[in-house]
Amino acid sequence: MQFPSVQWFEAVQQEADTEADTFRRMGFCDATVLFESRSGEDSRRFVLDFEDYGMTSVRELRKGEADDAHFSLAAEDAVWREMIENIHVNGEADLEHTLNRLQLPGTVELAASDQQNADLFYRYNQTFQEFFNLSCRVESEFAGAGSA
Repeated sequence: MQFPSVQWFEAVQQEADTEADTFRRMGFCDATVLFESRSGEDSRRFVLDFEDYGMTSVRELRKGEADDAHFSLAAEDAVWREMIENIHVNGEADLEHTLNRLQLPGTVELAASDQQNADLFYRYNQTFQEFFNLSCRVESEFAGAGSA
């Protein structure tokens, strides 16, 4: 399945649905996240809505379309690919490939309109990480390359 795509995010959410108890133990998550994958001058942007204990919707934004996200996570395609491949190899992200670790030096750019919205990334970080960790169950294909 092509990464990133609406279908890819939906497939990961299907896996998350099978782990509902894990997400309930972590507590509810109420955040709208803009996920951006960049390739040179081009980028693909997706709005992911998390409500209660999982992602409730995802849609791809058209070029120039505004978003209503609380915060955004943006990185080059190669960064996302390395993270997803690491998750496939290990069953979850190792310490060097977590969202939190990648965002600290700015490899993954965290942006928000204000500190309160940026705080949602930190507040719900484990939910987002568990969500991405479940991508180990989704075959992932990358533009110009094979699959993980």
